[in-house]
Amino acid sequence: MKCKLYVVMPSYNKEQYITQAIDSVLAQQTNFNVTLIITDDGSTDKTLEIVNDYIKKYPNKIVLLPSEKNQGLLSNIIKAYEYLIKNKSEYFCCLDADDFLTDDKFYQNAIDFLDKNKDFNIYAAKTSVLFPDGKTVVSRPADGITFVDSTFMDMLNGTAVLGNTISSVFRNCVLNKELIEKMKQYVGDHYSEHSFREDDFRDRIHLENGKVHFVYDIVGAYRSTPNGLFQGSNDLKRILLKIRAFIDMYYFFDKKYPEFIELALKQLERIDNEAVKSDLNRLFKYKTQDILELCSVIAELKKHDDAYVSGIIERVRGRHTNFLEKIFSIKNYDESHKIMRILGIKIKLRKNKVQ
Repeated sequence: MKCKLYVVMPSYNKEQYITQAIDSVLAQQTNFNVTLIITDDGSTDKTLEIVNDYIKKYPNKIVLLPSEKNQGLLSNIIKAYEYLIKNKSEYFCCLDADDFLTDDKFYQNAIDFLDKNKDFNIYAAKTSVLFPDGKTVVSRPADGITFVDSTFMDMLNGTAVLGNTISSVFRNCVLNKELIEKMKQYVGDHYSEHSFREDDFRDRIHLENGKVHFVYDIVGAYRSTPNGLFQGSNDLKRILLKIRAFIDMYYFFDKKYPEFIELALKQLERIDNEAVKSDLNRLFKYKTQDILELCSVIAELKKHDDAYVSGIIERVRGRHTNFLEKIFSIKNYDESHKIMRILGIKIKLRKNKVQ
Protein backbone atom coordinates (compact mmCIF):
# COMPACT_ATOMS: atom_id res chain seq x y z
CA MET A 1 0.00 0.00 0.00
CA LYS A 2 1.40 3.39 -1.02
CA CYS A 3 2.72 5.62 1.75
CA LYS A 4 1.00 8.99 2.02
CA LEU A 5 3.33 10.71 4.49
CA TYR A 6 7.08 10.28 4.95
CA VAL A 7 8.74 11.53 8.15
CA VAL A 8 12.41 12.44 7.67
CA MET A 9 14.53 12.05 10.81
CA PRO A 10 18.19 13.12 10.45
CA SER A 11 20.37 11.55 13.12
CA TYR A 12 23.94 11.65 14.33
CA ASN A 13 24.93 10.24 17.71
CA LYS A 14 21.49 10.68 19.26
CA GLU A 15 21.36 7.51 21.36
CA GLN A 16 20.13 9.51 24.34
CA TYR A 17 17.00 10.82 22.61
CA ILE A 18 16.14 8.88 19.45
CA THR A 19 13.97 6.27 21.19
CA GLN A 20 11.56 8.96 22.36
CA ALA A 21 11.53 10.55 18.90
CA ILE A 22 10.77 7.25 17.13
CA ASP A 23 8.09 6.27 19.64
CA SER A 24 6.34 9.61 19.14
CA VAL A 25 6.07 8.94 15.39
CA LEU A 26 4.85 5.38 15.86
CA ALA A 27 2.20 6.67 18.29
CA GLN A 28 0.57 8.89 15.64
CA GLN A 29 -3.05 7.90 15.01
CA THR A 30 -3.76 8.05 11.25
CA ASN A 31 -6.00 6.43 8.65
CA PHE A 32 -3.13 6.43 6.13
CA ASN A 33 0.34 4.92 5.96
CA VAL A 34 3.25 6.76 7.56
CA THR A 35 6.88 5.80 6.89
CA LEU A 36 9.73 7.01 9.07
CA ILE A 37 12.98 7.61 7.15
CA ILE A 38 15.96 7.73 9.50
CA THR A 39 18.87 9.22 7.59
CA ASP A 40 21.95 8.63 9.72
CA ASP A 41 25.18 10.55 9.23
CA GLY A 42 27.71 7.97 10.40
CA SER A 43 26.80 7.69 14.08
CA THR A 44 29.51 6.19 16.28
CA ASP A 45 27.41 5.63 19.41
CA LYS A 46 24.49 3.20 19.82
CA THR A 47 22.09 5.12 17.55
CA LEU A 48 22.24 2.57 14.72
CA GLU A 49 21.84 -0.33 17.12
CA ILE A 50 18.69 1.25 18.51
CA VAL A 51 17.32 1.99 15.02
CA ASN A 52 17.96 -1.53 13.77
CA ASP A 53 16.11 -2.98 16.75
CA TYR A 54 13.09 -0.86 15.79
CA ILE A 55 13.32 -1.96 12.16
CA LYS A 56 13.11 -5.61 13.27
CA LYS A 57 9.87 -4.79 15.09
CA TYR A 58 8.44 -2.43 12.45
CA PRO A 59 9.97 -3.45 9.09
CA ASN A 60 7.15 -1.82 7.09
CA LYS A 61 7.20 1.47 8.95
CA ILE A 62 10.89 2.44 9.26
CA VAL A 63 13.58 2.87 6.61
CA LEU A 64 17.25 3.45 7.47
CA LEU A 65 19.50 5.43 5.13
CA PRO A 66 23.00 5.03 6.64
CA SER A 67 26.29 6.74 5.80
CA GLU A 68 29.71 5.18 6.13
CA LYS A 69 31.15 8.44 7.43
CA ASN A 70 29.92 11.78 8.71
CA GLN A 71 29.18 14.14 5.81
CA GLY A 72 27.27 16.95 7.50
CA LEU A 73 23.57 17.74 7.84
CA LEU A 74 23.02 19.11 4.32
CA SER A 75 24.29 15.92 2.65
CA ASN A 76 22.23 13.91 5.12
CA ILE A 77 19.06 15.86 4.27
CA ILE A 78 19.72 15.63 0.51
CA LYS A 79 19.97 11.85 0.86
CA ALA A 80 16.47 11.77 2.36
CA TYR A 81 15.06 14.17 -0.26
CA GLU A 82 16.37 11.91 -3.03
CA TYR A 83 14.52 9.02 -1.40
CA LEU A 84 11.31 11.09 -1.32
CA ILE A 85 11.67 11.95 -5.01
CA LYS A 86 12.30 8.33 -5.95
CA ASN A 87 9.28 7.11 -4.00
CA LYS A 88 7.00 9.97 -5.15
CA SER A 89 5.76 10.85 -1.70
CA GLU A 90 2.60 12.96 -1.55
CA TYR A 91 3.51 14.64 1.74
CA PHE A 92 6.57 14.81 3.97
CA CYS A 93 7.75 16.35 7.22
CA CYS A 94 10.89 16.37 9.35
CA LEU A 95 11.56 15.51 12.98
CA ASP A 96 14.98 15.87 14.56
CA ALA A 97 16.15 12.82 16.50
CA ASP A 98 16.33 14.77 19.76
CA ASP A 99 12.78 16.21 19.52
CA PHE A 100 9.44 14.43 19.91
CA LEU A 101 5.74 14.77 19.15
CA THR A 102 3.16 15.14 21.92
CA ASP A 103 -0.08 15.31 19.90
CA ASP A 104 -0.90 11.88 18.45
CA LYS A 105 -3.43 13.46 16.01
CA PHE A 106 -1.00 15.97 14.51
CA TYR A 107 -0.26 14.13 11.27
CA GLN A 108 -3.93 13.23 10.75
CA ASN A 109 -5.03 16.84 11.25
CA ALA A 110 -2.32 18.12 8.92
CA ILE A 111 -3.15 15.75 6.05
CA ASP A 112 -6.90 16.24 6.46
CA PHE A 113 -6.41 19.98 6.00
CA LEU A 114 -3.95 19.75 3.09
CA ASP A 115 -6.11 17.19 1.27
CA LYS A 116 -9.06 19.59 1.38
CA ASN A 117 -7.13 22.83 0.67
CA LYS A 118 -5.00 22.46 -2.45
CA ASP A 119 -3.86 26.10 -2.40
CA PHE A 120 -1.95 25.41 0.83
CA ASN A 121 1.45 23.68 0.75
CA ILE A 122 2.26 23.78 4.47
CA TYR A 123 0.36 22.91 7.62
CA ALA A 124 2.16 24.12 10.75
CA ALA A 125 1.61 24.31 14.48
CA LYS A 126 3.23 25.34 17.74
CA THR A 127 5.73 23.49 19.90
CA SER A 128 6.96 23.84 23.42
CA VAL A 129 10.68 24.46 24.03
CA LEU A 130 12.45 22.07 26.39
CA PHE A 131 15.63 23.43 27.96
CA PRO A 132 18.55 21.37 29.36
CA ASP A 133 17.51 22.18 32.93
CA GLY A 134 14.12 20.59 32.33
CA LYS A 135 12.17 23.85 32.08
CA THR A 136 9.54 24.11 29.35
CA VAL A 137 8.49 27.36 27.69
CA VAL A 138 5.42 27.90 25.53
CA SER A 139 4.51 31.24 23.96
CA ARG A 140 0.81 32.02 23.81
CA PRO A 141 -1.13 33.76 21.00
CA ALA A 142 -3.38 36.76 21.46
CA ASP A 143 -6.79 35.92 22.94
CA GLY A 144 -9.19 34.43 20.44
CA ILE A 145 -6.62 33.61 17.73
CA THR A 146 -6.70 29.96 16.67
CA PHE A 147 -4.96 30.05 13.28
CA VAL A 148 -3.10 32.31 10.85
CA ASP A 149 -2.72 31.90 7.08
CA SER A 150 0.42 33.35 5.45
CA THR A 151 1.86 33.79 1.96
CA PHE A 152 5.29 34.10 0.36
CA MET A 153 5.06 37.89 0.43
CA ASP A 154 4.11 37.78 4.11
CA MET A 155 7.33 35.83 4.66
CA LEU A 156 9.36 38.43 2.76
CA ASN A 157 7.70 41.21 4.75
CA GLY A 158 8.40 39.47 8.04
CA THR A 159 4.73 38.97 8.98
CA ALA A 160 4.32 35.26 8.19
CA VAL A 161 3.58 32.87 11.06
CA LEU A 162 5.56 29.68 10.49
CA GLY A 163 6.31 26.42 12.25
CA ASN A 164 9.66 24.77 12.88
CA THR A 165 11.22 21.39 12.08
CA ILE A 166 8.99 19.36 14.34
CA SER A 167 5.71 21.13 13.58
CA SER A 168 5.48 21.55 9.78
CA VAL A 169 4.02 19.16 7.21
CA PHE A 170 4.66 19.84 3.50
CA ARG A 171 2.92 18.97 0.29
CA ASN A 172 5.66 17.37 -1.81
CA CYS A 173 5.25 19.67 -4.81
CA VAL A 174 8.74 21.21 -4.97
CA LEU A 175 11.38 18.51 -4.48
CA ASN A 176 12.92 17.43 -7.78
CA LYS A 177 16.29 16.51 -9.26
CA GLU A 178 17.02 20.09 -10.38
CA LEU A 179 16.52 21.39 -6.84
CA ILE A 180 18.77 18.67 -5.44
CA GLU A 181 21.56 19.59 -7.87
CA LYS A 182 21.32 23.23 -6.79
CA MET A 183 21.55 22.23 -3.14
CA LYS A 184 24.56 20.00 -3.75
CA GLN A 185 26.58 23.05 -4.85
CA TYR A 186 26.64 24.21 -1.25
CA VAL A 187 27.73 20.99 0.45
CA GLY A 188 30.87 21.75 2.42
CA ASP A 189 30.31 25.51 2.50
CA HIS A 190 30.23 26.28 6.21
CA TYR A 191 27.80 29.18 5.96
CA SER A 192 25.67 28.34 2.93
CA GLU A 193 25.03 24.79 4.12
CA HIS A 194 22.97 26.38 6.87
CA SER A 195 20.97 28.32 4.27
CA PHE A 196 19.71 25.18 2.56
CA ARG A 197 19.37 22.60 5.30
CA GLU A 198 17.02 24.34 7.74
CA ASP A 199 13.29 24.97 8.20
CA ASP A 200 13.40 28.41 6.59
CA PHE A 201 14.51 26.99 3.24
CA ARG A 202 11.73 24.40 3.20
CA ASP A 203 9.22 27.13 4.05
CA ARG A 204 10.49 29.46 1.34
CA ILE A 205 10.44 27.00 -1.54
CA HIS A 206 6.95 25.75 -0.64
CA LEU A 207 5.51 29.21 -0.05
CA GLU A 208 6.49 30.52 -3.46
CA ASN A 209 3.49 28.77 -5.03
CA GLY A 210 1.26 28.10 -2.04
CA LYS A 211 0.28 29.21 1.46
CA VAL A 212 0.88 28.05 5.02
CA HIS A 213 -1.90 27.32 7.52
CA PHE A 214 -0.61 27.75 11.09
CA VAL A 215 -2.69 26.53 14.03
CA TYR A 216 -2.02 27.41 17.66
CA ASP A 217 -2.03 23.82 18.87
CA ILE A 218 1.03 22.49 20.68
CA VAL A 219 2.06 19.33 18.84
CA GLY A 220 5.53 18.54 20.16
CA ALA A 221 8.59 19.47 22.16
CA TYR A 222 11.70 21.04 20.69
CA ARG A 223 14.92 20.61 22.66
CA SER A 224 17.06 23.71 23.01
CA THR A 225 20.68 22.51 23.05
CA PRO A 226 23.85 24.62 23.28
CA ASN A 227 25.82 22.66 20.66
CA GLY A 228 23.83 23.45 17.50
CA LEU A 229 25.37 25.52 14.72
CA PHE A 230 23.04 28.46 15.33
CA GLN A 231 22.35 28.21 19.06
CA GLY A 232 25.98 27.45 19.83
CA SER A 233 27.25 30.47 17.91
CA ASN A 234 28.27 33.91 19.10
CA ASP A 235 26.23 37.01 18.20
CA LEU A 236 28.32 37.85 15.17
CA LYS A 237 28.03 34.37 13.68
CA ARG A 238 24.26 34.26 14.18
CA ILE A 239 23.95 37.52 12.28
CA LEU A 240 26.26 36.29 9.53
CA LEU A 241 24.32 33.04 9.11
CA LYS A 242 21.14 35.03 8.56
CA ILE A 243 22.79 37.47 6.16
CA ARG A 244 24.33 34.67 4.12
CA ALA A 245 20.98 32.86 3.97
CA PHE A 246 19.22 35.94 2.60
CA ILE A 247 21.96 36.48 0.00
CA ASP A 248 21.84 32.82 -1.00
CA MET A 249 18.04 32.99 -1.38
CA TYR A 250 18.33 36.07 -3.59
CA TYR A 251 20.42 34.07 -6.06
CA PHE A 252 18.53 30.81 -5.56
CA PHE A 253 15.30 32.48 -6.68
CA ASP A 254 17.12 33.96 -9.71
CA LYS A 255 17.18 37.50 -8.32
CA LYS A 256 13.38 37.78 -8.56
CA TYR A 257 12.98 38.99 -4.99
CA PRO A 258 15.15 41.99 -4.05
CA GLU A 259 13.44 41.84 -0.66
CA PHE A 260 16.01 39.21 0.31
CA ILE A 261 18.78 41.80 -0.09
CA GLU A 262 16.78 44.26 1.99
CA LEU A 263 16.47 41.64 4.71
CA ALA A 264 20.22 41.02 4.55
CA LEU A 265 20.92 44.74 4.86
CA LYS A 266 18.70 44.96 7.94
CA GLN A 267 20.68 42.13 9.51
CA LEU A 268 23.94 43.91 8.70
CA GLU A 269 22.75 46.89 10.76
CA ARG A 270 22.85 44.67 13.82
CA ILE A 271 26.64 44.48 13.82
CA ASP A 272 26.55 48.04 15.15
CA ASN A 273 24.23 47.57 18.11
CA GLU A 274 24.43 43.89 18.94
CA ALA A 275 27.43 41.87 17.82
CA VAL A 276 30.07 44.35 18.98
CA LYS A 277 28.16 46.57 21.38
CA SER A 278 29.74 45.71 24.69
CA ASP A 279 33.19 44.23 24.49
CA LEU A 280 35.64 44.93 21.72
CA ASN A 281 37.95 42.23 23.00
CA ARG A 282 35.34 39.62 22.05
CA LEU A 283 36.24 40.21 18.42
CA PHE A 284 39.70 38.77 19.01
CA LYS A 285 37.99 35.54 20.05
CA TYR A 286 35.97 35.23 16.84
CA LYS A 287 37.14 32.57 14.43
CA THR A 288 38.99 33.72 11.34
CA GLN A 289 36.30 32.22 9.08
CA ASP A 290 33.67 34.40 10.78
CA ILE A 291 35.70 37.57 10.19
CA LEU A 292 36.25 36.56 6.56
CA GLU A 293 32.53 35.90 6.17
CA LEU A 294 31.83 39.39 7.54
CA CYS A 295 34.14 40.85 4.88
CA SER A 296 32.50 38.68 2.25
CA VAL A 297 28.91 39.70 3.00
CA ILE A 298 29.96 43.34 3.18
CA ALA A 299 31.50 43.02 -0.27
CA GLU A 300 28.35 41.38 -1.63
CA LEU A 301 25.93 43.86 -0.10
CA LYS A 302 27.97 46.87 -1.22
CA LYS A 303 27.22 45.78 -4.79
CA HIS A 304 23.52 46.33 -4.09
CA ASP A 305 23.60 49.46 -1.91
CA ASP A 306 27.07 50.89 -1.49
CA ALA A 307 25.99 54.07 0.30
CA TYR A 308 23.81 52.23 2.81
CA VAL A 309 26.47 49.66 3.67
CA SER A 310 29.18 52.30 3.82
CA GLY A 311 27.04 54.25 6.27
CA ILE A 312 26.74 51.23 8.55
CA ILE A 313 30.49 50.67 8.40
CA GLU A 314 31.22 54.30 9.20
CA ARG A 315 28.92 54.21 12.24
CA VAL A 316 30.72 51.11 13.52
CA ARG A 317 34.12 52.66 12.87
CA GLY A 318 33.01 55.75 14.77
CA ARG A 319 32.35 53.68 17.90
CA HIS A 320 35.03 51.00 17.72
CA THR A 321 38.64 51.34 16.76
CA ASN A 322 41.61 49.00 16.90
CA PHE A 323 40.54 45.60 15.49
CA LEU A 324 37.40 46.88 13.76
CA GLU A 325 39.43 49.71 12.26
CA LYS A 326 41.67 47.14 10.62
CA ILE A 327 38.72 45.19 9.24
CA PHE A 328 36.57 48.06 8.00
CA SER A 329 39.39 50.18 6.62
CA ILE A 330 39.74 47.75 3.71
CA LYS A 331 38.79 49.74 0.63
CA ASN A 332 38.31 46.86 -1.79
CA TYR A 333 36.72 44.02 0.18
CA ASP A 334 37.03 41.58 -2.73
CA GLU A 335 40.81 41.65 -2.69
CA SER A 336 41.64 38.64 -0.58
CA HIS A 337 45.35 39.44 -0.42
CA LYS A 338 44.60 42.61 1.59
CA ILE A 339 42.55 40.64 4.07
CA MET A 340 45.30 38.04 4.32
CA ARG A 341 47.89 40.73 4.98
CA ILE A 342 45.78 42.47 7.63
CA LEU A 343 44.79 39.27 9.39
CA GLY A 344 48.15 37.58 8.88
CA ILE A 345 46.67 34.37 7.47
CA LYS A 346 46.73 32.39 4.27
CA ILE A 347 43.14 31.92 3.16
CA LYS A 348 41.07 33.23 0.28
CA LEU A 349 37.79 35.09 0.55
CA ARG A 350 34.79 32.89 -0.31
CA LYS A 351 32.85 33.54 -3.51
CA ASN A 352 29.17 33.05 -4.31
CA LYS A 353 28.63 29.87 -6.29
CA VAL A 354 25.54 31.16 -8.06
CA GLN A 355 25.77 34.40 -10.03
